[in-house]
Amino acid sequence: MIELCSGFLRQAILQWGRDFSSGVGLGNSFVIENWGVVSCIAGITGGMFAGAISDHLFQSRRGPVAAVLYVLMLVGAIAIIPLILLSSTTMIPWVIAFMSMAIIGVHGMLSGTASADFGGRKNTGTAVGIIDGFVYAGSMVQSFLYGAYLPEKLIICADTTTRSNPESKNVDNWMIWPYAMIPIALIGLVLSLRVWNARAHPKS
Repeated sequence: MIELCSGFLRQAILQWGRDFSSGVGLGNSFVIENWGVVSCIAGITGGMFAGAISDHLFQSRRGPVAAVLYVLMLVGAIAIIPLILLSSTTMIPWVIAFMSMAIIGVHGMLSGTASADFGGRKNTGTAVGIIDGFVYAGSMVQSFLYGAYLPEKLIICADTTTRSNPESKNVDNWMIWPYAMIPIALIGLVLSLRVWNARAHPKS
């Protein structure tokens, strides 16, 4: 269930982060114009940060790592709202990149590392399949939710031509993006705290 939440949040950022930034007038920012490179760096650093704190701070436990990264994710999602309301939007793309780093770290830790803890040597593949299945279930939920409520960039006219959708430039129409992430990040955090002390036990 933690990974269902991370699947929702990861794809919310990767699929909609650029559209959201464009919708609030930040399409020309450095982060958004170089989103491919930025998301790559976020993925690498997220995995490295998660692994480092797991090994050196939490004695190879995965739950605390997920909890720390979910706190970062939650703080980022909450921070976006006052930044918009106060028109301090230039920081938003960097906050989005930071959130991407955090949630990719959760995904890498649980899908890539904790799966071996759950399944052992003989059942790691099965564990990965189950965990990733929940990740993609979360991705599906966010696709339905955001697809239904976020404005499309283009609209089709009666003569079958397309033009820009003026509603996509209305900041208010994009506020559901951070609002929807806050409860999902909170649920993921609470679930991560429940497995704070879980660790793999050696086979007797």
